[in-house]
Amino acid sequence: MSGSPVEVKLADPKGAAVAVPSAKVVYTSSSAYSLLKILQPAQGTWKLQVKGVPKDKIKINLIYNYDLTLKLDPLPSKTWKPGDEVAIKAYLESGGQKAGDAELYKNLKATVVVKDLDTGKTEEKPLKADAGALREAISCLRRMSTS
Repeated sequence: MSGSPVEVKLADPKGAAVAVPSAKVVYTSSSAYSLLKILQPAQGTWKLQVKGVPKDKIKINLIYNYDLTLKLDPLPSKTWKPGDEVAIKAYLESGGQKAGDAELYKNLKATVVVKDLDTGKTEEKPLKADAGALREAISCLRRMSTS
């Protein structure tokens, strides 16, 4: 880059101009790069226009991430006896909504850690991705309850 400022214009999926920077768009620049980050972007096709000076090499990379939280479904019971199975079901949440995109779970690896409070021994069980959730059934080795 030449170190000259880059002109950036952004339009949301409805075609409305979005101010750069603004409460929804963070813009950072240096002599080597410019970075634009859209906070909680609306779904759809956005339009980005970038203008530099002649002979400047402009390279655009798209980096995305999700603001995800792992949530555990409430356990179906408060008390279990030895041999009972405890069904564990967890799902991803984004912006307070269940993330329904099965692709998010496709390559996800997660484990549940089970700890025996009497012995302190822990055991890790892999959770399996299944229809927009992570699941596993854990067998009780002794009487258990939750508070």
